[in-house]
Amino acid sequence: TPPEDICVLFIEDLRQLRSRQRQEKLAAMGRMSAGIAHEIRNPLNALNLNFQLLEEELAERGVVPARGRLLALTRSEIARLDRLVGDFLAYARPGALERGEVDAASLLADVRELLSAELAAAGVAATVEVAPGMRPLFADRERLRQVLLNLVRNAVQAMEGTSGPRRLWLRAAQTARESRLEVEDSGPGVAEADRERIFELFFSGRKGGSGLGLAIARRIVEAHGGGIEVGTGEAGGARFTVSLPSPTVAGERRPAPHQAGNVAS
Repeated sequence: TPPEDICVLFIEDLRQLRSRQRQEKLAAMGRMSAGIAHEIRNPLNALNLNFQLLEEELAERGVVPARGRLLALTRSEIARLDRLVGDFLAYARPGALERGEVDAASLLADVRELLSAELAAAGVAATVEVAPGMRPLFADRERLRQVLLNLVRNAVQAMEGTSGPRRLWLRAAQTARESRLEVEDSGPGVAEADRERIFELFFSGRKGGSGLGLAIARRIVEAHGGGIEVGTGEAGGARFTVSLPSPTVAGERRPAPHQAGNVAS
């Protein structure tokens, strides 16, 4: 065997070993986090119910509006804590993938439509671009949609406070060996020093950020056998690229094709 082939095999074996070690650690964390999440959610649910009953009682007595707003704010914070617990659990114990053929154009348009109100409120114009020759993805549609939702929300938050037009691009393209999904924004971009850490659990460059969204996105993409990275886009902002192996490359078998709606891009 040529030396260069031995090096390639060695690197691949090392990569697989690290992946197995990481999966074992995540599995252990998942078992622990399930118990912790249960213990946290029970009192959170009780608090939420009690505050709801208190709100109803005060409303019947003609509560002062300021106090009513305080209770509503408290319930909102309880709901935020519950979402954080859910996000952490989703990272630590992801369910099995339900793969099928996914039309990339339909998926990107769906994400833009779901976030249309948030994009409009933030003054962000979003464009969907699908390259010619794009083939269906073989993936879990709901999980990929979660990845893209996290990336788009992250981009919108990154553009807060920036001057000039706020633009967002959702793209899909095909190469011989992989499919690529991109989310690019016109924000300040990601510092070179943060690009290796940005997908780590609980790392956040934004004040008040949970550091879960991008970590969950990477976990989902890696479960598909793909990768995710961040670079600088043509507009100077961040460009997140999700790379997914083609079914023939990954050794997967495509399911029977089904009809997918045509979406103008």
